[in-house]
Amino acid sequence: MAKRLASYLLCLSLIASLAYGTGRFVRDEITSPSLEGNRLGDPATREITIYLPPSYDESPGKRYPVLYLLHGFGGDNDSFVRGVGETLALMLLDGLMGGGVIPEMIIVMPDASNSFGGSFYTNSELIGDYEDYIVRDVVGYVDSGYRTIPDREHRVIMGASMGGYGAMKLGVKHPDLFRAVVSLCAPLDFDVNRQWFIDRVIEENPGGKLTGPGEGKTFTNFLYAMAAAFSPNLNNPPFFVDLPIELPGGRIREEVWRRWEEHNIGTMLERDPDRFRALDGIYLDVGDDDELGLTPVVLSFHERLLALGIDHEFFMFEGGHSDEPVDRFIRAMEFVGKVLAEPSPVAPRASLPVLWGGVKASIISPSSSSSPRRTPRL
Repeated sequence: MAKRLASYLLCLSLIASLAYGTGRFVRDEITSPSLEGNRLGDPATREITIYLPPSYDESPGKRYPVLYLLHGFGGDNDSFVRGVGETLALMLLDGLMGGGVIPEMIIVMPDASNSFGGSFYTNSELIGDYEDYIVRDVVGYVDSGYRTIPDREHRVIMGASMGGYGAMKLGVKHPDLFRAVVSLCAPLDFDVNRQWFIDRVIEENPGGKLTGPGEGKTFTNFLYAMAAAFSPNLNNPPFFVDLPIELPGGRIREEVWRRWEEHNIGTMLERDPDRFRALDGIYLDVGDDDELGLTPVVLSFHERLLALGIDHEFFMFEGGHSDEPVDRFIRAMEFVGKVLAEPSPVAPRASLPVLWGGVKASIISPSSSSSPRRTPRL
């Protein structure tokens, strides 16, 4: 697979360089009103990594569609470039565009990191308003400073892991801004693997007490970061969050869990599937052996979309959470290319009203309590 993929990329990059030239990455900076004054003291001024396509400099009158690419937990604006290397990343993007797989586009990679490791692209009185940061500040800044086609027909949002959650959440909450969503290996329904997740937290805290995030406590770190986004409590030092579970034992605190359900995409799908129908396309993937417990989560979400008759594409690959990144990216970008190549069948409309909330009638929890088999790579 690696040799075949390398040859494919080489051919595409040669076509691109001969016919179109090469694109480039730029590092820009934005000061976000939505993040100013956050209680964590995290910076409101953030770097944005932006890919400009091969013809951008030579065709000053041309405008381009935009892909917003959201990073995962522990990442930042350079996660994609750093993950595959800048040279390979340029070869990949130039090749896909030069080879006609996707149209030329601008790709925007914002930084949504914070002191807890990840913002989950959510507005919170503790961490700042990361949803508004993306949909207002970043989109507005890019449209005003770069030659975009500034409408929803020419915007797609994509992400992996935490970024896949963010892409789906922002896409379905703002169908007036984003035409389609690509969500890769994402926690799309907190209920499906809830008990499995709690068991992992218990294993990481053998003393029977939650004392905060820490080195080597992957699932505990997720817990606190999600609580900072979904259930902040400025009157509860030292971490200023309400946790949805108690140790020892892992008892659910139902009043806090209801607050988490306000941010659960699975609940949103159950209560208002028309949000998802308002998109022109949805793409999901997951590994068949995801060490973060997301295989049953994404499978369940895929099956529910099928049951509701919501058109989407789904791909299951062999491996874990971060395996086969280049092959998966190419597949996802082929989907993006197909969406942007067709006129929208969905009439533009204003944002749908927020109807999130409530606790699901039944909880589906995998019975397995086995430990993860590999070190997570986020």
